[in-house]
Amino acid sequence: MEAGSIDNAIVGGFFALAGILMIVFHKDLRAFEERWREALPESFTLLRPRGRLLTVFIIVFGSLSILGGLTVLLVNLV
Repeated sequence: MEAGSIDNAIVGGFFALAGILMIVFHKDLRAFEERWREALPESFTLLRPRGRLLTVFIIVFGSLSILGGLTVLLVNLV
């Protein structure tokens, strides 16, 4: 393995772990985003997703992060 390959494997592992955490803790992430939204002016948060759509976005991006991270790990470790 080359040094660049190890670096890419670490990045892939990070994205896979981040995706797992996003899916497992999607309710906490949603609550954090709602608290963060209250601190900003309405003009900044006008078009951001809310409610069920935000939960779907969190889960979809978490699963894409897992798939991307695992793909990078498989490419670099095989």
